[in-house]
Amino acid sequence: MRKTVLIGVACSLLLLGCGSDAQTGETGATGAPVDSVAATVATSVDSVDSVAGTALTPVAFCAGNEGEIYFGYDNESSEVVVVAEGDANRLSGAVPDDNPLLTTLFAPGAVDVAFWAYPDGDDVVWSLTGSDGVERTASGGAATTPGCPDEFATIDDDRTPAIEVVGQTLSADGESVDVQLRLVGVDETSVCNAAFDPEPVLASLGDGSALPTGFDPDATVTAGPFSVSTISTDGGQVASTVVYALVVDQCSGAGVTAASWSPAPAMSGLVSGTTFVCARLDDAGELTVELVPSCGLPLIAGSSIRPR
Repeated sequence: MRKTVLIGVACSLLLLGCGSDAQTGETGATGAPVDSVAATVATSVDSVDSVAGTALTPVAFCAGNEGEIYFGYDNESSEVVVVAEGDANRLSGAVPDDNPLLTTLFAPGAVDVAFWAYPDGDDVVWSLTGSDGVERTASGGAATTPGCPDEFATIDDDRTPAIEVVGQTLSADGESVDVQLRLVGVDETSVCNAAFDPEPVLASLGDGSALPTGFDPDATVTAGPFSVSTISTDGGQVASTVVYALVVDQCSGAGVTAASWSPAPAMSGLVSGTTFVCARLDDAGELTVELVPSCGLPLIAGSSIRPR
């Protein structure tokens, strides 16, 4: 009998740091620190950086196809400015379980897209206070914010991340398959705004429950036990699992290492996407694995809520 294995690979590509035209951030939307990267993120600045009289203006740049709001900013200073997450730098109205990695490191000048957040209702609001002591806000929602243009990322990021199958092993009892995966197309050095210093990339393949703590692009996942397929047109049995590919940029400036998701098309396009790795065992006992749209099985979608 032919057996079919499906592994839904949800590529949530997370970029800690500042992607070329400003990708920065440090903690989740609720204000809690991201534990898995706490050791790499400097938190010595408690409120507003000491660049005197700096005006920071948040901007709701555009609304994405999944309801996400992309925020940018205008830093009127000619210096890098740091505003830690807290009263002077906060989100309200965002989905509470999301992890936008709110921008805390600000490059000089205007940046169209620094991070994005999902509204928990009509609008999400970013409140930001510069060292001039003035709080400014930007509000974005599907009904109030213009849609994003086809190409809107302002970072120069030509990475092409992908997941490859590098091996597979059928279990001795034939009830499951171990599949070896590798994340490719990502260098070990982060892509950052020219105002920042690039730090090592963090990367991992896993269950998406925590951010990566090092560069580990390889993983082995197990699909099983098999169950009878009621969908597949070629019969057999099926098993499935979901693997998240996390890529994290780290960028530093003014003594702080900051974190953020990259809006680069090759990265952000995989945040909630799912690639299926389909393993088949034919009647002659030959096991093959390939990337396919669905493997003849029901869709197992990746979550748009980013791992904490």
